[in-house]
Amino acid sequence: MKLIPADGVPLAQDLATLPSFLADGDITTLLKGHDPEAKLPEILQRGDYVLTWQNQTSFLGQLLEHGTQSHSAFNDERRYWSEHAQMLLLCLACQLVPERCFELLLVTALPVSLYDRVRRQQVKQARTRHFRFTFNGRVREVRVKCGYVAMEGQGILIHCGDESSEQAVVDLGERTTDLVAASGQRLISRLCKGFPLGVGQLVEDLQQLWQRYRRKLSVEKAHALLTAYAHHRSYPRSAIGASVLPDEAISEVIQGSLQRLARSLFSFLVGTWNVEGGSRRNPI
Repeated sequence: MKLIPADGVPLAQDLATLPSFLADGDITTLLKGHDPEAKLPEILQRGDYVLTWQNQTSFLGQLLEHGTQSHSAFNDERRYWSEHAQMLLLCLACQLVPERCFELLLVTALPVSLYDRVRRQQVKQARTRHFRFTFNGRVREVRVKCGYVAMEGQGILIHCGDESSEQAVVDLGERTTDLVAASGQRLISRLCKGFPLGVGQLVEDLQQLWQRYRRKLSVEKAHALLTAYAHHRSYPRSAIGASVLPDEAISEVIQGSLQRLARSLFSFLVGTWNVEGGSRRNPI
């Protein structure tokens, strides 16, 4: 979530990200082992999030491993307007806005493969409402008004594109890649397509490497490893028992995963944007 304050006042933090996972939570169990008089806000650490809404308590962020029935709603198109999406939205909003009560004017997006009038309306109707819930032990109230529901990738055209030339965007996400083409700011629907391909495949390949050593790699740490690789930085230390996983093993997995991802992505690009009658080596 990127936050733009209505009054223009600079914020200490205006951007927050969150894994798409929720876990069923039990606050009583979480409090065990602490001082009997301790309250929930007193035991939570940075990155711990507990949200209770409609009598359902969920653990998010670094608390996922302390919950049960962890789920992401991947491969379920309803995740963009379901209660799962609502919980993630409220958690992100509360990370960025400290006030107990506030109004959120929301601009969001749908993948190209789901982008139609009916689903856009479902998103707007589900997100536009008044929420009263508990976040990290404190009561919060948020009035959400969902405005424009864009096509994923369209936002960069609005902010960085021009009004007349032909232009295109490749939006590579966690689970989907969206291709968006436009003439000026008018979308060319026949050239806008989505494909179930994304950074999540790289994450899964890294997690399989950890599984060989009977270890579990979180999504957050996998992203930290990928970021370090992309910026030619040292990897975060990766302990496997009494030893440390060699950097070479991590790089080998990332490089192999990237090659497979690139081949699939290239085929998708060429198949979608190849100029009729032109060389398949030269997509527009």
